[in-house]
Amino acid sequence: MLALLVGTMLKISSIETTIFPRTLGDMDIKMYIIGEEARQSVAQLHSSGERVNSDKAYIAQYRNYDANPANIADIWLSVSDSSCSATSLVET
Repeated sequence: MLALLVGTMLKISSIETTIFPRTLGDMDIKMYIIGEEARQSVAQLHSSGERVNSDKAYIAQYRNYDANPANIADIWLSVSDSSCSATSLVET
């Protein structure tokens, strides 16, 4: 799986994202995925996944392994062009 994501995984230390904050609670962002890999992953959440726009799909993974137990959060985000297309993603 890692080999599939190499092209679009971004190291947060070298990139600023306006979509996701660098921290979430006590967790730091560890991975930011965009493009086709993000679209495919987000599409798996929807039965009508072919309608997820690859230019508007994002995944962020936050981690704090120092906490006991470790704090982990993954955020999967897609932006729809209209309320109708957003509704169809969650109703089908």
